[in-house]
Amino acid sequence: MDIRLYPYCKPVARENILLQMSTPQRENGEIGAGITLSISIPETSAASLPETIVASFVRLEPDEETTTAYMALIRVLVVDDHEVARRGIRSVLSSDASLAVVWEAADGEEAVKRAAEFHPAIILLDISLPGMSGIQAARRIRVVSPESRIIFLSQHDSVQIAKDALSAGAEGYVVKSDAGLDLLNAIQTVHQGQEFVSRTLIARGWS
Repeated sequence: MDIRLYPYCKPVARENILLQMSTPQRENGEIGAGITLSISIPETSAASLPETIVASFVRLEPDEETTTAYMALIRVLVVDDHEVARRGIRSVLSSDASLAVVWEAADGEEAVKRAAEFHPAIILLDISLPGMSGIQAARRIRVVSPESRIIFLSQHDSVQIAKDALSAGAEGYVVKSDAGLDLLNAIQTVHQGQEFVSRTLIARGWS
């Protein structure tokens, strides 16, 4: 069951609705504009789910306080072709209350489309993606969403590859093995307009 969330829905309303859905087995999604909340519930419960609950969920109206709080967040697009990796990134970012992973993409084409539509503040972009590479996507994102700041998050730990990636228009580069220690700092640093490279690259002579 997929439910399209109204922009800036109140979290309390979301929780109340979910409680009436007979304990979901799994739910994914974040409060925010254009996000789909996917909920898996037992068939016996789904058959008896009142339509009025779905309707009231979709028609939730934003309030000024919630909208202001949401707009103050650093909204992030995570681009990686592996779902497990995207979940791991979400887990790291969840420890910082100023961040919100609002969008995800599994390839370069999708990343460019989401950047053009939503203009995220930060884009975490893998290099090795199916079809269009992360570096190619970064060049296109610079055109369609110049205000977005790009941080490459890649397993490649070569200084030259990192420099090539930054020359495509990125402001940061984090080696995935450094993500647990460096990713949050990278986001805050890049969001403030400064360049960031992770510790592995510095140890290898980044200059």
